[in-house]
Amino acid sequence: MSKHFYHHHVHDHYHYGSSGSGGNGGGGGGGGDEGMIIGLFGVIGAIIGGIYAWNVCGFLVFILGVGAFYGCIGGILGTLIGGAIEIIWSYLGK
Repeated sequence: MSKHFYHHHVHDHYHYGSSGSGGNGGGGGGGGDEGMIIGLFGVIGAIIGGIYAWNVCGFLVFILGVGAFYGCIGGILGTLIGGAIEIIWSYLGK
């Protein structure tokens, strides 16, 4: 029973959350050296967006929309934070 529950509920939870939120790739795309940071925020945004949408409404369309939304926010935050880190790093370097 627990195996069945895990497979169908937990697996679907993460499967739909991650696949539905694939739009985070576009949100966290433009970065240079801060690609890893931006990517991390994009992934976090996608996970939050996907799980949140799945819990609230459970429709793939909403998961796609909210996941991409959070992914884009994550990408923007990652870009801003990455840019700030780069500026601070350049000052420390001098």
